Amino acid sequence: MKPNWFAKVFFKKSLYNDKPWRKGLPTAKFLKTKEDKNFKIESVKLGALIDETYNQRDKTEREPHPAFGYFTSQQWGQMQYKHLDHHFRQFRV
Repeated sequence: MKPNWFAKVFFKKSLYNDKPWRKGLPTAKFLKTKEDKNFKIESVKLGALIDETYNQRDKTEREPHPAFGYFTSQQWGQMQYKHLDHHFRQFRV
């Protein structure tokens, strides 16, 4: 996926502002899993990813987001928080 002007102009700010994402947002086809997953294993992986994200909180240079381009470290953190919060609300965790 390549960053595009439409995504940057209309959606990028919603990724890191204080307003929760709305319910029912579509998932890109390439992100949908087609196999059964073990919840315990996946929750351990998620915990490791959260730790990795936290440990990189002071990182100043990052690769651009595949759809939205560059973010500051603070914007990356807010986006990751909102993404996880969105799914926790989705699954009532």
